[in-house]
Amino acid sequence: MLLKSFRKFAFLFFLFLFDLRAERWRTQSELDQFLLLDGLLNQFSDRYVVEVVDDFETNLYEFFDLPTNPNSLRLVYKTPRDSPYNEQVRIFDLETVLLSGWGNLREFQKSLSIQYYVEVGNRNHFRFLRKESKKIPYRPFKYVIWIYSKESYHKLFLIFKIKGRERLLPIATLDWRGWKRIEGIFPKDFYSQPKLNKSFGYSEFLGFSIHTSSKDDKGFYEVLLDHFYLVLDKSSVLYPGAEILDEF
Repeated sequence: MLLKSFRKFAFLFFLFLFDLRAERWRTQSELDQFLLLDGLLNQFSDRYVVEVVDDFETNLYEFFDLPTNPNSLRLVYKTPRDSPYNEQVRIFDLETVLLSGWGNLREFQKSLSIQYYVEVGNRNHFRFLRKESKKIPYRPFKYVIWIYSKESYHKLFLIFKIKGRERLLPIATLDWRGWKRIEGIFPKDFYSQPKLNKSFGYSEFLGFSIHTSSKDDKGFYEVLLDHFYLVLDKSSVLYPGAEILDEF
């Protein structure tokens, strides 16, 4: 019992350091990040849950406020399993097992291809939104998404609705080539506390936004997305009487 308590304390202390030095830990390998996250979910299964936002096996998105130039959203048979790096293939396979347990998912063969034309860098911005928003039932703690980029200075944002207002969360500057697993921690104020146990009181996921840069040339660009999920903290609704519906 004492050993178990010590291990739990040690793991909590490590998580504290992880949160405290978030900038430093971004240099961790993708495998280290995944193993730490998997350990967190196993150790604190009563607190953290996984919400699979999109496996990108179907296209749930459409462009919003389209510029006049042609753009497209389509599913392609390309995933991180096609990566030339064995570590990324291994992580994706491990993550597939993890997500299958949480989301009752069966296929992991496709990703979403976003093709867009930049006429004027730093002026053309692109929003592609879900046809129906995704309600987030608990407080968001971490996000994970795989992104395939062809190297640009464009920035990718997640779009949420909190208290009736849109809020953008910057998650990556697309300055690499190939697949990359992006993982990050939500700001502590990035949610709306629901009224006691009211369902879906925290936020809604609306879609994505790409902001272009004046450093890039005019022309077509493409980004692929795969395996997008959130780690949610449900501790704020674990209190005596939570099972009683609040009608006030």
